[in-house]
Amino acid sequence: MNTYDLPDMHCPIRTKASCRSRRLGEAVTTRPLNRPGGNGIAAFGKDDPATIQGRRGWAFSSIVPAVALLITVLVPARAFAADWRLDPNETPFHPTIITTEYEGKSYPITAAAGETAEIEVSGKLKKLGSSEHYQPRLSTGYAPGFIEFKTSTASTLTATRMYRFQGGGTVPGSTVDVNADYTCSLVSSTRQTGCYLAVIFFRTDAVGDPDDRTVAIGFKQIGDIPAGPVVQVKISRGYIPVSGGNYYCLPFIFTKGKEIRSDQCEFVARFFRAQEVASHSRILQRYQEQHPSADRQAVAYLRYPPVLPDGIDLRTLPPTINATFVVMETGEVNSLALDDGLDPLASQAIRRALNGWLFLPRLKAGVPSESLIRLPLSFGPSTTPSRNGT
Repeated sequence: MNTYDLPDMHCPIRTKASCRSRRLGEAVTTRPLNRPGGNGIAAFGKDDPATIQGRRGWAFSSIVPAVALLITVLVPARAFAADWRLDPNETPFHPTIITTEYEGKSYPITAAAGETAEIEVSGKLKKLGSSEHYQPRLSTGYAPGFIEFKTSTASTLTATRMYRFQGGGTVPGSTVDVNADYTCSLVSSTRQTGCYLAVIFFRTDAVGDPDDRTVAIGFKQIGDIPAGPVVQVKISRGYIPVSGGNYYCLPFIFTKGKEIRSDQCEFVARFFRAQEVASHSRILQRYQEQHPSADRQAVAYLRYPPVLPDGIDLRTLPPTINATFVVMETGEVNSLALDDGLDPLASQAIRRALNGWLFLPRLKAGVPSESLIRLPLSFGPSTTPSRNGT
């Protein structure tokens, strides 16, 4: 087993929200919720631009219209948590920024006007169109503060016209009307400025993981959030499932483009981890195909920043914490060891982050093999993190 020393990692770097990719340039791509012409048309994912049309069908002389069938789906955001198989204690936090491409460059979403996302270009806010694509990415940490969601509810009401033959059979007609919205109430621990709400909607696949084809995103301007009082927020252009049934939603609160940590972060961590694990095997396969006979060192392509919880006195942390671990043939971390004498909460936070790192494993003649990694983690004065990891 070869041993490698990785460069010192500041945990985390103090910087503004960046557009760093989560995995070799790949990111979950979402489409916006939109409603052109007021007909309730929505896009559902990068591979499935399904729409629901709001026009009436034609009835022939041998067919008489039946009463419209109403189908209502009402799912609390937290209801999906029990469906996940991953243990949240083993899932690293995912401080998130949301980015989009504009004129060939990547920009973070820094604000919202009504229900329209905005980016900052040359010092001015620019509203984005309804056809933009968005990419949630791993950021360097959370903004200070904490958000508690008191309620979080999404609902869809679809009215569909059915036609019945005189002999008793039925045939589907067109969609008459679709109404969908998302509402939440929240409380902030500190005063926040320049805030907006983003909600990721999705459905799950046959094995219970998020289905990329169904992912969509909605935005809502909030503005300033005071500390203490309950704040109500509503997105009127909600998610419209392709064929009814349950769906799930993940709310985020951002201040000037940077996510504020909330009681939804455990669910968010599981959402992104499921997607990363699903793509990891494909990444390794491509990596081996590109280097069929090469000798290469292990390289980390997904690095989570440690998120320190409240209650830790940052002054008690040593300037450098040494981590040693094995990168297995699968590119996953194993046998993680840290310096002795650390605060137990700090140790747990660092372990949670490092255990989630993903690597391109060491190749020996093109064959993956284990390697031992030594990594110094720096918490020096110039990069001292806040309790939320910023």
